Amino acid sequence: MSCDKTIFMTIIKPLAITLVIWLGFLPHVLLCQNIDSILEKHLKSWGQDQVSSIRSMQFVVTEIKGLSDQRKYEVTRKRPNKVRMDGKWQEHQFIYSFDGVAYWSITPWVGTTEPQEMSPTEVSKLVNSPNIDSPLFIAQKDSLEMSYTGKQTSDEEPYLVIRVGNAEDRITDYFIDPATFQILKTIEKDKGNERYVYQEVFFKNYKPLSGINMPMEYELRIKGKTTNIIVNEIVLGLGIPNSFFKKPQ
Repeated sequence: MSCDKTIFMTIIKPLAITLVIWLGFLPHVLLCQNIDSILEKHLKSWGQDQVSSIRSMQFVVTEIKGLSDQRKYEVTRKRPNKVRMDGKWQEHQFIYSFDGVAYWSITPWVGTTEPQEMSPTEVSKLVNSPNIDSPLFIAQKDSLEMSYTGKQTSDEEPYLVIRVGNAEDRITDYFIDPATFQILKTIEKDKGNERYVYQEVFFKNYKPLSGINMPMEYELRIKGKTTNIIVNEIVLGLGIPNSFFKKPQ
């Protein structure tokens, strides 16, 4: 081998190895860049900067299951984490509340009007009740594991998909419109068996409100049953005292 060829191989070989290593990392780098870009565009489309400045809010909601089961309630939220639901179902007035420390409820159909500790199902219903914060903003704030899984086609429509690890045994895929960067649906799956779907949520009827652009209707599909949650009215900036969320003594 000539001297020139030896020098050439001495220079090129390390460069080739570096290139192979860099190309191996490239998909990961691109995905990281994509998720940051997608989240930035989504939060801007949602109006999250404006949302984050609002300290309290109230939603007037109608929940519809099937043809005959309807309930109306109000959801009141106060930052950083207080939330209360007041409503009526089958002539019973009910309350679910979290005061920042403890969950409590009043549900007369269980045979008492005294405050009780909430069940896991009731806690989930309260936590997942309407909110003006983007769920992806909440996931980001809570430091949940997030990844961009790429583009997918569902029902012949293209989506950008962000996956969130929301529990030890569950993941949620967020399907984002590549044109508006709004969430159009979510699918919550079992982490060990992604064919098992806990629920699908469709985000519908986006409307602008004071710089915010959020859905006014949610369609939940759980094990073949459909529930529609319609937000009839939103009142922002209420002066709600902390005592409103406290458990009665």
